[in-house]
Amino acid sequence: MKTTFSLIRLVVISTAWAVATAASPSITAQKQGNSVRIVAAGVDPAKRSLIERSSNLVDWIEMRSFTPGSPVIGIAETPRSQASFFRLIQDPSPQSLVAASTYQPIQSGAIPGMSITVITNGQISWSRGFGLLAKGRPELVDGDTLFQAGSISKSLTALAALRMVEEGLLSLDEPVCRQLTSLAIPGRNGTNVTLRHILSHTGGFRTIPYSGYAVGSPIPTPVQILQGQPPATTPAEYSNGPLGTWVYSNGAYIFLQVLMTDVTGQAFSDLLHELVLQPLNMGRSTFAQPLPADLECNAACGHVDGAVVQGNWRINPGLASGGLWTTSTDLAHLLVGVRAAYLGDADSIIAQSTAREMLRLHAVGDAPWGLGFALKVTAGVTEGFGHGGQTYGYVSVFALLVESGDGVAILANSNDPSSVKPVYDACETAYGWPSDLLP
Repeated sequence: MKTTFSLIRLVVISTAWAVATAASPSITAQKQGNSVRIVAAGVDPAKRSLIERSSNLVDWIEMRSFTPGSPVIGIAETPRSQASFFRLIQDPSPQSLVAASTYQPIQSGAIPGMSITVITNGQISWSRGFGLLAKGRPELVDGDTLFQAGSISKSLTALAALRMVEEGLLSLDEPVCRQLTSLAIPGRNGTNVTLRHILSHTGGFRTIPYSGYAVGSPIPTPVQILQGQPPATTPAEYSNGPLGTWVYSNGAYIFLQVLMTDVTGQAFSDLLHELVLQPLNMGRSTFAQPLPADLECNAACGHVDGAVVQGNWRINPGLASGGLWTTSTDLAHLLVGVRAAYLGDADSIIAQSTAREMLRLHAVGDAPWGLGFALKVTAGVTEGFGHGGQTYGYVSVFALLVESGDGVAILANSNDPSSVKPVYDACETAYGWPSDLLP
């Protein structure tokens, strides 16, 4: 049901209408077809641009009736978006600006729901959920809502592997075949691939997309995936490309998953809980696949082309590559923890030397890459680090600037990676971050 606010009134002024508010800045609404476009004045130019860009679709104000020369009533799509928009007009703070940017993709249907956590000065500044767990259902996303994080899982896997290097359980530069007992790596490089190759996507593997498996269908083991054996639906993995050349690889990380379980004898989800999730206070996160039943009630359902995924989500047995369920707050804890180690803080999850090696430039592909993270590098200096993720029905991104400690984690239940860009851009605008924060 649509609701009007009694204080909202659009008054005809030539071809524009002034929106009555109790405080500056000046906001006008210009008619465009059956909708209105909001124009802001008297605010910082960057923020003005964001207000206008966030407000120029029917999701903010719809013209329900219009007679030239008569008052016009503006009705927002929902009471929640009404409240947020008029709060934005009266208080264009960074948080309000970022919050405003979410409604355009959410109410246009591009994204049913999302979770955002902003980090400033190396600390979590705020965290909030927006939209719905599933299209057509009333449950709202909140700060504890779980999303599939896709390839962001690789950053956590890399961190766990480097902890095992520190403990003497793995080596960065010895061939992994010496400890890999469940299977061999096929191809001409099989006996030469190292952990460093795997973590930096330089192990000569191919790029093979993984979309997971439908709930209720047969689920392959990691070894079956790597060997291309049923019920796996992807071809076998092998290393024939030139070592040292960057080619993004999901399969390489699944080989690492098998290696880590071969060496420790532990289930991968238990190992990651012990090495990463628990030490970094990522209490809502899990690598358990399928998702445990007690966590399903506050898990966002995946969406593909606007429709809920059959079974609500897919199961990804390639845990190291894309099996993480998490919250934006938990991802922020990870970013803060890695930065703390890089800066040499006491009691960090890894030694400073290890963190420096992790965030050192190792290869250049679609971005500069370290070990498990994409990097922002200028003149040989690492200025930022992060990763993106996309799995069946979900997209995600997180990044952090090293010096300032500013960054963001965004999770969304949509299959369109471009749908989170307006929100990411809004963060950069609202907080004055460099436009290329995302590695």
